[in-house]
Amino acid sequence: MNNVSDISNVASYISNLKLTKTKKEVEISILKKSMEMQKEQAQQIVELLKEAAPHLGQNINIKA
Repeated sequence: MNNVSDISNVASYISNLKLTKTKKEVEISILKKSMEMQKEQAQQIVELLKEAAPHLGQNINIKA
């Protein structure tokens, strides 16, 4: 009877490990997608700024 309990405990432990691994994989996948979206949005903002004021950043004013 003790062996059955041990096998059950091991099976439960393995199941929990797999579940934890799957949760972490999902979290990482969501994080990567979020980072991709932020990168795309930042690129769009930069492009909009370039279109809105193409002359900005072309010259440097220096006083000596």
